[in-house]
Amino acid sequence: MTALPDLRLRHLETVLTIVNRLSQNSFTIRGWSVTLVSAIFAIVATQGDGRPNLILLTLVPAWIFWALDAYYLYQERLFRALYDAVARSLQDDAAAGGGHDDAAAIEVPLFDMNLRPYRNSTAPWWKTALAPHVAAIPVTLSLLVTCFWIASW
Repeated sequence: MTALPDLRLRHLETVLTIVNRLSQNSFTIRGWSVTLVSAIFAIVATQGDGRPNLILLTLVPAWIFWALDAYYLYQERLFRALYDAVARSLQDDAAAGGGHDDAAAIEVPLFDMNLRPYRNSTAPWWKTALAPHVAAIPVTLSLLVTCFWIASW
């Protein structure tokens, strides 16, 4: 039979794997955002003769990817809060003498992935979207597109 601290460590590893995956998704989305907006921008700029408003279509993917990036970062922060709670449970188990099953010392059930309890301790999704490191790329892309649109009139 596996001891409780070993199960808690596996729980921590599982949560950490999810955090790493969310972080990688966020990074990938930022790359796709720049690539897709640049491609649409190039196509519309070269073929949008007489229709400068078409250039504004490039704002749509920029904003969609901005929302996705913020969502992944928000989820990552929630999972980090879960990780901290599981780590505290592991410390509490070790302080209580290890392998006994004292239900009062366990804050997080084993392999629980419920993120609701951590929503109040984490900045909401929309505040995450407005964080400077999240908003930098989409705001820059939006400003470039808007400046080009104004200049094309």
